[in-house]
Amino acid sequence: MGGGYGINCIVWMDWRCWMERFALKSSRLVLEGGEQAAAVVVEGGKIVDVVGWGELGSGIAVQDWGDRVISPGVIDGHVHINEPGREEWEGFWTATRAAAAGGVTVLMDMPLNSIPPVLDGRSLELKLGSAEGKLWVDCGFYGGYVGQGLGHIWDLAGAGVW
Repeated sequence: MGGGYGINCIVWMDWRCWMERFALKSSRLVLEGGEQAAAVVVEGGKIVDVVGWGELGSGIAVQDWGDRVISPGVIDGHVHINEPGREEWEGFWTATRAAAAGGVTVLMDMPLNSIPPVLDGRSLELKLGSAEGKLWVDCGFYGGYVGQGLGHIWDLAGAGVW
């Protein structure tokens, strides 16, 4: 595998993760206090609990990851997803799929590389529309300002952009 840490990386994605209640167990679960032997309980595609091995009970399917690391996802706070308008550079489908494969769970898209750039509510709606059905991870959006007046800032803030 290379590297001196003995970390085995596997991206696990299965249709069952959206349907069943199950647990991912590892001797190296990364938590706030460091690595611990614990299990992540997943139900309906969402983490619902983190428990010690003895707390799992018998009625839950368990995937034992041994000493493989299970860690929180990464947030990439500066990404240029060029859709709409420049999909040949990179669009939502490819950017978010690559992120998921690398353990990134959230992308924050910068406002100025798409056509049109995200400077007001209308351009944000176009951006959101172009992302629909193409996301493999969560996305957030920054809004831009290029001297068009404060009304546009409040418009974007009200829509939830950063």
